[in-house]
Amino acid sequence: MIIPLLMGIVVRLVQSSTGICYLVAIGSLEYLSISRYFLRAPSQYARAYLYTETDNRDLTYFLVYNLRVVQLAFQDLHEYLNRKQHELTDANDLLQKYRGLNDRQRNVVAHALRHPDAEYTVQAHKNVNNIAYDTARNDLLDLVDRGLLNKEVRARTYVFTVSDKIIAHLHR
Repeated sequence: MIIPLLMGIVVRLVQSSTGICYLVAIGSLEYLSISRYFLRAPSQYARAYLYTETDNRDLTYFLVYNLRVVQLAFQDLHEYLNRKQHELTDANDLLQKYRGLNDRQRNVVAHALRHPDAEYTVQAHKNVNNIAYDTARNDLLDLVDRGLLNKEVRARTYVFTVSDKIIAHLHR
């Protein structure tokens, strides 16, 4: 009794063009980005929809297309997560060589590795980490002393930039 009711709900959801998006949003599928696949090949989506309309409302075409899109999205998500995991593992391995760094400094260095054009100020470091100004300044100046950041003065404010030698320092 429940199965026919569920099938009826699924059929009604899939009949609308956004229905599959609701189905994808259920459970662990909510983090998949599927819109790019629809945008890459809109004719395939339209063809699946038209086949459904012209073949006595047989949803097979539409479901197969949308399941293929979800499968591709899972593959992309898996590749992305693997890439990010390797980046974090590499950064953590490199940071282990600097045992004197605190967690705040490790976060700055990890961010600098991902964003080599980033700039840091004492005030921003203070606000992000909810610490005293002197602690923030000492954190960043210690990174300068280690050669991981460069220090510049702009408009009476210290601005810290990523050292060109950061990778070399971390690989030592």
